[in-house]
Amino acid sequence: MPAERMIGIELMETGIRAAWMVRGKVRILYEEQWPYKPLYERFGKENLLQPLEECKKYFDELGLAVDKCLVSVPVGMDYSQREEVRMTFLEAGFTPVRILSNISLMALAYQYSNPGTKENIILIDMRDNFTDVGGAIIEEGVTEILTVAEVPDIGLKDGSAMTAVQKQELSEKIAETREIFDIYVEELLKRGEKPEEINREINKVVLSENCTNQPLFIELCGSLSSQKSSAITKQKYGTLNGLAVQAAKLNGMTETGDILLLDALHWSISVDNWSIDSEDGKKEKPGTQMFTIIHKDTTIPTKKSRIFEVRDKKGSVRVFQDGNGKKMIAEIPMPDWVEDSSRIEISADVDTDGKIIVTLKEPKMREEGKRGKDG
Repeated sequence: MPAERMIGIELMETGIRAAWMVRGKVRILYEEQWPYKPLYERFGKENLLQPLEECKKYFDELGLAVDKCLVSVPVGMDYSQREEVRMTFLEAGFTPVRILSNISLMALAYQYSNPGTKENIILIDMRDNFTDVGGAIIEEGVTEILTVAEVPDIGLKDGSAMTAVQKQELSEKIAETREIFDIYVEELLKRGEKPEEINREINKVVLSENCTNQPLFIELCGSLSSQKSSAITKQKYGTLNGLAVQAAKLNGMTETGDILLLDALHWSISVDNWSIDSEDGKKEKPGTQMFTIIHKDTTIPTKKSRIFEVRDKKGSVRVFQDGNGKKMIAEIPMPDWVEDSSRIEISADVDTDGKIIVTLKEPKMREEGKRGKDG
């Protein structure tokens, strides 16, 4: 056994679980129950630090070197919440290598338990007062996350008593996820893919162990596929298994097979009073609007850049952890060398830990205005 092993740690409303992989099997190393608290409240330092310290003490007493870990969080968690989780783990003695969404981990666990599969899947994880929905494509050893979304105020607390309005809202979100696959198919056709080689169906709907009201999801998801070939399957320990598989992969263990998870966050920027060089050389209309610089289904590490012509040196660049401008994590003022009508290159560099560095520089000249944020 290696001197140091990376583990996966899953945080829940009612407890904590830790696991790793041994000889191709996921083994639960630690499981502790605690008094119930809503999940987002549970992630706060005042509630999370002591249980993590007890978990770390347990490993230390057994002589297990498991400082490095992967952590699961809901898809709706913003940058500041993820950062609080990261800092709390560090204070407890762990080193969180990556913080991954529950939906991505469920998809990875499904791929691992179904080797060689080529499927489009929709994943649903219902928690106390919210539900996470996502879509993924699994093909040739790659789990590609197409979309994730959180449906607030609908969760386990509603149980079988979910109102017609709540059912409709959740059904609409599932349908929106289905539409993302249709958009993806259209993009493949534009790239010249042969129609007969493209999978247009939703092959599986994967539910977390929290989704106890399975007839409800049969009702909500039963008409997803035009061929009505989709099936609903329930996944036990999906998030935890995904953590263990990904940790083993990062440890270089061969028993995970050929598995790759595409899980970079969606990063976008907005720039005040700019025009952008389009691919055909024309100038787009100046203004302030969102611009996606790294899509969330991009393999990390990665680096992307784009050149803007800034019309006002008093403006700024804002960095968002989404595509709709709701989760701003940094605002960067223009460097001192920027004048009205200056050309500026904006680069975003995401490393293997999900850390993003946004750099503003004069094209092919000096570099200034560097900012870094953990994602």
